[in-house]
Amino acid sequence: MGLAFLPLAGIENDEALFAVVFYEPMGGGYAYRLGHTKLPLMILSYLGTVKSWIYQPIYRLFGIGVASTRVPAVLAGATTIWLFYRILFRVAGQRAAVIGCGILATDAVYLLTSTFDWGPVVLQHVLILSGVLLLLRFWEHRGEAAFAGGFFLFGLALWDKALAIWILSGMALAALLTLSREIFPLVKWRRASIAAVSLCTGALPLILFNIHTKGGTFNGTAVFDPGDLPRKATILADTLRGSGLLGYLTPEDWQTPHPHAPNGWLEWASADLAAQTRHPHQSLQLIGFVFSLFLIPLTRGSALRAILFALIVLLAGWLQMALNANTGTGLHHTILLWPLPQAIMAICFADVSRRLGRVGLPMAAAVTGVLIGS
Repeated sequence: MGLAFLPLAGIENDEALFAVVFYEPMGGGYAYRLGHTKLPLMILSYLGTVKSWIYQPIYRLFGIGVASTRVPAVLAGATTIWLFYRILFRVAGQRAAVIGCGILATDAVYLLTSTFDWGPVVLQHVLILSGVLLLLRFWEHRGEAAFAGGFFLFGLALWDKALAIWILSGMALAALLTLSREIFPLVKWRRASIAAVSLCTGALPLILFNIHTKGGTFNGTAVFDPGDLPRKATILADTLRGSGLLGYLTPEDWQTPHPHAPNGWLEWASADLAAQTRHPHQSLQLIGFVFSLFLIPLTRGSALRAILFALIVLLAGWLQMALNANTGTGLHHTILLWPLPQAIMAICFADVSRRLGRVGLPMAAAVTGVLIGS
């Protein structure tokens, strides 16, 4: 679906910001000198050049353009759906995995933020979900390589965008509160050293930047400000509703004196469906999420623990952005919490449906179908 949106909007400044380090003289905020070579490592105090280094060979091979900028982002977004499936399958079984991926893949805000990738956000999802999957592999097989790889990817996520600390710190808190009995026997000095070295290796450019700038990432960006909580809560709700981008990417029809007529069968089909459904401005995902919260008391065992884990990460991540000045006020921040709401819904619906016997599967399918269709 993301490919259908590729040509429909021009390249936005933030979407192309990653290229500044290679295509603008003296571009970027920080470069490390290695011999006679300057390696660009940071664009802003909190934004690294991971995406820049990934795209440099892509642009050399395919040239600079809309397709070469957005197709890799769409493919990365599709990869996150597969990663999410593998995580849910390991944690809560196939039913939860299918439900969660169906809801996530049809989430309009997730789709569009992955396609246009301003922020940027899609690499955050790929790196953190990949790291989680590797740690789950370690949990199952005790493979040290997977353990090291997971923390290395978390470090890369921090280099890519220091705001990854919101999710990573939330995961650490959730692990302590829900998995402490299982984790503490596994924590040895050797493993703790592996985790620290792997994380710091992935985040090394960010660490070097903060050493040379005396904590430049935190200067002026980490400012406690609880004054805007109601508006930030509304933005989170709008992200779940799917309505947060209406009027943002492009003006709505009522805001445009002479809106363009649909062009091509896909646009005609979309316009016809919108007309038949009275031009809906939001999905039912927020309602589905609230409904799943009411179902939590009906869940048991590992499903309940997984739900609580995801809920703690979600709350901790959102509170960090909501209580900080100038963060949590845009969808490119709130979408970093995804796919936690979808994980909570999926595990809730799957576990409760199993407890309902024969009627459970049709009911779960119906609820999921309504959420996907909305």
